[in-house]
Amino acid sequence: MKAWVVELNADVAEGGEHDVEILRLVQRANVCLGAHAGSEELTDQTVDICRNLGVRACAHPGYPDREFFGRRSLAALTNDPSDMVLQQVVRWRGCFETLKPHGGFYNDSQSAGVAFDLLVEVLKSSGVALVGMPGTAHHDAAKRAGVPFIAEGFADRAYTPTGRLVPRSQPGAFVRLDELGV
Repeated sequence: MKAWVVELNADVAEGGEHDVEILRLVQRANVCLGAHAGSEELTDQTVDICRNLGVRACAHPGYPDREFFGRRSLAALTNDPSDMVLQQVVRWRGCFETLKPHGGFYNDSQSAGVAFDLLVEVLKSSGVALVGMPGTAHHDAAKRAGVPFIAEGFADRAYTPTGRLVPRSQPGAFVRLDELGV
């Protein structure tokens, strides 16, 4: 039987004021690459902090859609973000050991289509493992790109019957501790 490894991870370098405190609690950090939030300088600083704390740094590229924090689907964007997403990954090649798409890119790439193809291209360019949603095309994207796949789950989010995250816009998308009796 294969042993399970559970790591805590968090999204950082998005401009929040508690990143260092959060980084002291996690094993893997999804480091924003400056497109959906943050900045290139903040990304560089956060990568250094991760190294100093022994936290695994995970590239967290997203659509350049700051107004909606990179959470909108590709279909809602007026410009094709492909070049920008690729530039994010190329800029920090060698700084990360894994990659996890952010927001809309994460959701869009769980199925075949333009975002899936972009994810495969990004993974080939970076050569690092993909952190993604099991039971979706994320596993196929990693396989097609020839990189390892690391399955993840969300303790604070609700899932649909098909194993996807309930959209944030829908009631019940977030697990509330008070509802669990905690």
